[in-house]
Amino acid sequence: MPPPNLDPQTLRLYQEAATALLLWQFRLHPRPIGSRPDDLPDDVRGELPFDALIALSPVSLPEGTSLAVADRLWSANLYKAEAAALLALVPAAVERRWASRASGFGSSTSIDLGWRATLSRAAEALGIQDRPAWTRELKESLDRRLADPQVANGIEVLVTAARELGTLAEHDVERLLARAGAPREPWPDWMPGEAPASDFYFD
Repeated sequence: MPPPNLDPQTLRLYQEAATALLLWQFRLHPRPIGSRPDDLPDDVRGELPFDALIALSPVSLPEGTSLAVADRLWSANLYKAEAAALLALVPAAVERRWASRASGFGSSTSIDLGWRATLSRAAEALGIQDRPAWTRELKESLDRRLADPQVANGIEVLVTAARELGTLAEHDVERLLARAGAPREPWPDWMPGEAPASDFYFD
């Protein structure tokens, strides 16, 4: 469990760790995390740009590309849209789970404006009609993920390591999550084979 009193900097570290874990779960490259914001490059702070995850514009595929490959490309976009939507809800979900028990924090349901835009674009990509109901389902799904002991342990491992080392590079995050046994999403049925290579990522 986290310390009884979460200051804003510690809360941010938990949010960064949860974001890194969720990216890793969806086989998207996790970002470095640091115990202090100043330890990280500018391009890894804050929310992930939606365009970095999902290509909504027409993609030029080589001539002769099979329909199966083109379908996998589009399916991967939808897969990443779902991940982007969950990522948009991570900061508030972490605050609900951990900071609500600490002095000075309430149970947060607010979503940062940048992440709100990501959530909206993910809904558009997925063709969601009832967005309020969809968002509620996502929040419940994310709360269940964070309640998973293996997920919570993975987050704690990252937070502890970042406090000790200051900054964790991407490969450190991967190594620590793998060692902690953090679960990953099942191999999608639209991808060939029964399992990915150990170093497979969708981005």
